[in-house]
Amino acid sequence: MVEVSVVEKSFAERVDQWRAWLGERRRPLTVDKYVAAVVSWQGWAGDRAIDVFAPPLGDLEAWSLRMRFDGRASREGSRPAASTIKADRTALRVFYKWAFDREYTGWERDITALIAPPKVGDHLPNPVEDEVYWRFIERPCWSYQVRVAFGFAYFCGLRANEIGGLRPGDIDFGGEDVAGLDLDAGALRITRKGGRIQVLPWLLMAHWVVAQQVDAGWPMAEPEFAVWQRHVHRMSEDAVEEGREWLFDWHLSASGVPAVSNCVNKRLEYRRVTD
Repeated sequence: MVEVSVVEKSFAERVDQWRAWLGERRRPLTVDKYVAAVVSWQGWAGDRAIDVFAPPLGDLEAWSLRMRFDGRASREGSRPAASTIKADRTALRVFYKWAFDREYTGWERDITALIAPPKVGDHLPNPVEDEVYWRFIERPCWSYQVRVAFGFAYFCGLRANEIGGLRPGDIDFGGEDVAGLDLDAGALRITRKGGRIQVLPWLLMAHWVVAQQVDAGWPMAEPEFAVWQRHVHRMSEDAVEEGREWLFDWHLSASGVPAVSNCVNKRLEYRRVTD
């Protein structure tokens, strides 16, 4: 019988090989997420003496439905969201497809193809309250880099990974007018999930959000927006001068991105009023 330590070492070597292969095909943030999921699966399976090179289908599905424990959860833990289950199962399918094609598994066929991802329904964003954002951003402890990240989330509705993946060349501070409005819309090139590229009129979107905030009784929105624009210019110029490929130094790690993914996502509202 092969000792667990030997199995773990062998599996870890395969994961390293897969990571190198995956790195040539996916974005760094996606690679990090997929590898973290597979490593988590390995630890979960090892605690239960499951053969990670030929695991039963039921165990793969059970791992993706595992209860999460943290300081805020109840003693029984909490079930992950459908989007998390889908992401975990996708990571397993990609890894085991790669391993099966190279005859690293003990299967006669790739059973991960039978794992059905849960349906993730469309839903409107659940943003933080405006008062929470403004009280939060007014604190003097934030660096201008962090304020830039918060601004991209609040004024333009970008997700954390989209913010972390910005390059200086992705930001255009002027451009053609949009929708007949007398405003320079600018152009922001972002990489969405799956590597899809989208160009947004980020300044026009931000102007719309600021107008809504002022109408709602938050007069600090306009001066804050002006300061934020200057910070974006500064960050972009610094990155170019220093020869950095990325706008933020922490682009390679999702954990390095400030917690903005639950911040206000205005993009859906913007589209709704302009369609």
